[in-house]
Amino acid sequence: MADEPIVGAPGDGAPQPGPTGPDAGEDRTATAGATLGDRARVVAMAASVGAAVIHFALAPAHFDETTSHGVFFLAVAWLQVGVALALGRWRRRPEPWLAAVAVDGGVLLVWLASRTAGVPETHHAGVGLPDSVAAGLEAVVVVSAVVALWAGVSGRAVGRAHPLATGLAGVALVGLVSVSVTPSM
Repeated sequence: MADEPIVGAPGDGAPQPGPTGPDAGEDRTATAGATLGDRARVVAMAASVGAAVIHFALAPAHFDETTSHGVFFLAVAWLQVGVALALGRWRRRPEPWLAAVAVDGGVLLVWLASRTAGVPETHHAGVGLPDSVAAGLEAVVVVSAVVALWAGVSGRAVGRAHPLATGLAGVALVGLVSVSVTPSM
């Protein structure tokens, strides 16, 4: 199956045909400008990894409840890592975005059901910081996927992100995920 441009095609990370001469070997994506689809991809990858870290960190406590819950948490974490890797690897395909909606959207629905209807053979869990942060990050992945799959929106050019803003967003994400998995929280 041939790769066809779909999500943020002009600046999707793949080298674009360029001039010959001194710039011939240079990756032009750095100067070509980013699209909303490109930004959505980076945000979704970071959010998916953040949610995976929370699931990895909380898996041991869920193994203490039941083996099936611990296995579920590990499976979810690995699927979320897989989604992030797929989004980075197959930049021009819709399938990673569909997988992101299925994985993160599915986990979000399971979480909502567990907090409203409960999960069989367990006590009714309350809403805590770790699960709220993970659910929020999963919602960010789903919203990013909708933006990326929306053809009229994903290809829109956006200005370059300021490195300080990008760095602060990364530090905020790491801080939020870290605080959420700290045992006293």
